[in-house]
Amino acid sequence: MKTAHLLIVLLLLLWPAFPVQGTDRIPAEVSDSRDWPEEGGSFSRRAPNVYRLRPLLSPTEIERQWKTLEDEHGKEKVKEARRLAGMLDRPNSRETTEGFIRCIAAYGLEATEKETRNVAKMVRHNPHRNVGTVIVRLRKKAGK
Repeated sequence: MKTAHLLIVLLLLLWPAFPVQGTDRIPAEVSDSRDWPEEGGSFSRRAPNVYRLRPLLSPTEIERQWKTLEDEHGKEKVKEARRLAGMLDRPNSRETTEGFIRCIAAYGLEATEKETRNVAKMVRHNPHRNVGTVIVRLRKKAGK
């Protein structure tokens, strides 16, 4: 049993060293690579899909990223965007926070907050419960 645990730990530590087919960077928590069969080919002959978790960042790296974001947009804007991201259970996501910063700049804080409250009412496992849905709804309301 201990050998199996050790093997799993080693695999997790070495996993980022293995290349992932078809991805230059990892845009979300999980990246994947899909290999489709040739025209008229069989799915049984295609290569398997490859998945890899994004590597963990050190606390100092995370703090540096938040500091950079605050320097670019201002502490108050980042604080408001993180509060809105928290409504969607993503207060520590830099990508979500950046999305809300752009959304607030384009549509205003009041409209963004109102639409975020509506999206936050969705059940937690709903895939549309994210900043992208907020942006799409605000674009529709603005007629863009």
